[in-house]
Amino acid sequence: MTLTLLHSAGTRSVRPLWRLKEMGLPYQLRTLGYDSTYFASDAFRKINPMGKVPALYDAGTVIAASTAIVQSRCTGLATQTFRLPPTTGRIWRISAMAPYR
Repeated sequence: MTLTLLHSAGTRSVRPLWRLKEMGLPYQLRTLGYDSTYFASDAFRKINPMGKVPALYDAGTVIAASTAIVQSRCTGLATQTFRLPPTTGRIWRISAMAPYR
């Protein structure tokens, strides 16, 4: 399964995009025009409750913060193909808020 990154130019989604390129990982890029109304919508908040990009789809898990996405690619929790075990999705949601404690 390929990684899919939701990206919008001029946002923090450049961080995980850069990481994916540096690591040479296969990924699909879904570029969204910046639309604050759409990002604030209930439909988008189902993807990312913070109403922001980026969001990374990885094997049924959605990681929705740039720092959490970058960390998920770099930690020992990822397998050799940089896939997350299904039980780690909650870890990355929590990890997204860790820098703000």
